[in-house]
Order: sequence, then C-alpha cells, then structure tokens
Amino acid sequence: MNFIALYRLAFSKTADKNMEIKIFEIIIFIRMLKLLTLLYEIRVMRIIIETIRNLLKPLTNLAGILLSIYYIFAQLGMLFFGGKVYKDSPFINNDPSIPNTYHLMNYNDLLSSFCTLFALMVVNNWMVVVKVYTNTMGS
Repeated sequence: MNFIALYRLAFSKTADKNMEIKIFEIIIFIRMLKLLTLLYEIRVMRIIIETIRNLLKPLTNLAGILLSIYYIFAQLGMLFFGGKVYKDSPFINNDPSIPNTYHLMNYNDLLSSFCTLFALMVVNNWMVVVKVYTNTMGS
C-alpha cells in the first residue's frame, strides 16, 4: 500500500479529507523536486538546464511584449465586438458551417479576448472565427 492510500484511510471527513490529501500531494511533489539537483550532475542535463536558464530572461521580455500587444488588441476587440457574439446568437445558430462551440471565441471580456487572440495567433481555424464575426457584424 502506498502512502497516499494509507493517508486517505486515516481521515474520515470528506471536506477536510480532500484538503489534507491535496496538501499531502503537494508535499510529495516538493520532495520529488529534489531529483532536479541530481539531474544537474548529469552532463547532458546540465547543458539543457543551463540553456533554459539562459533563455529565461529573453523569453520573459518576449512574454511581456506579447502580453502588451494582446492587451491592446483585446481592448480594441472589446470596443468593437464586445457583446456581439453569444451562445444563442441567431447569426451563429443559423449557419451550419460554424461549429457549436465557436460562440466561446468572443471579445465579451478580457480573458475570452486573450483566448480568441491566442487562437488567431496560432492560426487555429481563423477563417471560421472571421466568418462568425462577419456574420454577426453584417459585413
């Protein structure tokens, strides 16, 4: 029997049990992080770890710039398209070529705007998203 099973048997209350199990799992995960120090002793892994460490600063700069650009375009999208695309929109429901979940690709709030912009950035069916907005806006 493993430690988690023994720990689960020890506590009976459901709400307290779930919280205590999560804490116990976090402790086990933190203990497993000690293996990272052992991986550093392997030459190939040391090269990979040093490369990741050297790339962190440029990648954080890139992430900051990307977040700024996303924020600007999200604000513009919320200004022009906010509240236009929703679940029971007649423009989306009457078009059979648009999948059922594409009403989630909207600019109604900041988080949805970021998700929509990310999907457009990775070119994930952008033509369907454009079709949703051209149907909704009328042109």
